[in-house]
Amino acid sequence: MFDGIKCEKNASLKDLSTIKIGGKAKYIVFPKDEAEIEMVLQEAKRLDEKVLILGNGSNTLFDVEFFGGVVISTREIKEIEKIGKEKVFVGAGANLFSLNLTLSQMGLGGLEWSYGIPASFGGLVYMNGGAFGSEIKDFLEIVRVLRNGKIEDLKASEIEFAYRTSNLKNCIILGGVLALKEEKIEKIKEKMQNYLQKRQLTQPYDFPSLGSTFKHIGENGGEIIYPAKLIDSLGLKGVKIGGVEVSTKHAGFLINSGNGSAEDYLSLAKLIEQKVYERFGLKLEKEVVLLSELEEK
Repeated sequence: MFDGIKCEKNASLKDLSTIKIGGKAKYIVFPKDEAEIEMVLQEAKRLDEKVLILGNGSNTLFDVEFFGGVVISTREIKEIEKIGKEKVFVGAGANLFSLNLTLSQMGLGGLEWSYGIPASFGGLVYMNGGAFGSEIKDFLEIVRVLRNGKIEDLKASEIEFAYRTSNLKNCIILGGVLALKEEKIEKIKEKMQNYLQKRQLTQPYDFPSLGSTFKHIGENGGEIIYPAKLIDSLGLKGVKIGGVEVSTKHAGFLINSGNGSAEDYLSLAKLIEQKVYERFGLKLEKEVVLLSELEEK
């Protein structure tokens, strides 16, 4: 059907999610490069199938029992190529673990703060992901996208990035160019390990999750309020609905403690939103994206 491109029919979405929750999809395909993505899109259009682009599934809750269309996983588009003294082209599907390890061997620093984030490069760019005071937008020079059937190289300076969002919603991210700095390999690896240790000490690495559930309040101006602190102050750590629980290690994470469902996740998130609003008069906004709300490409 997709001309030799790896394709799974009636396949589990659970296996593509870091929280291990999800129903099934009519098709999941794994193109290896830009040309294969274009082929899949053309075939999906011919068949009049809906299309969803998916990175590492680390920020998307699959809240539907069945996605009746084509899920395009970018995980095989993972090239990492040095194109200048301090510049690297990265494919959308490259995961941040392997990216950081490769950059360290190249002696290129700057992205160490992302080591340990279970995301793909494309997903990080799409959401303008960040941590420890850094955001990916600050290291991007070019973002390669597929838009209106054409491959374009967009200057990062001309893209509208904000806290955990961008104006790339109507594009398919294929990769991008990072501008980094030469540094000693040992120093880069030391920074990577420091960031990883901080995550392991404070975040529930031993349970499936989607990372931070809610966005910080005030990131685009004003005092920053951290939802995890509000949730913790309400005594909600350990509160559980079905198989989904507020992590006792970090109140900003909802974890799948065993056979959790999307309904469990959303019910628990709603409970937290209600409690925070009742006590503090603040409305929380989800950082997690819902499959049912994603725009079709």
